Amino acid sequence: MPVVPLTSLYAGLLAGLYLALAFTVIRGRNQLGISLGSGGDERFERTIRAHGNFAEYVPFALLLMALAELNGAPSAAIHAIGTLLICGRVAHGWCFVFTTRNLK
Repeated sequence: MPVVPLTSLYAGLLAGLYLALAFTVIRGRNQLGISLGSGGDERFERTIRAHGNFAEYVPFALLLMALAELNGAPSAAIHAIGTLLICGRVAHGWCFVFTTRNLK
């Protein structure tokens, strides 16, 4: 059975970030008393989108990493991709959750 230890490492680290974003949304829902949607709260909408964007893009990126690893990509390349993915997702989540300005 094929094994992808490096991709698994980054998947585990990213799962922690996903949980942090999920708890941020849950906390926001509890504080604002909103069960569905954003309730028109623009800042909370950004928090929801940070979580949703992560859920939309990270699984595909991990799948591509796993395919690269299975096809013999150098370990350094997998580590570089994984590190960039984590840094990008942290920066994206931070920007969406802790800032109020959209980039235009």
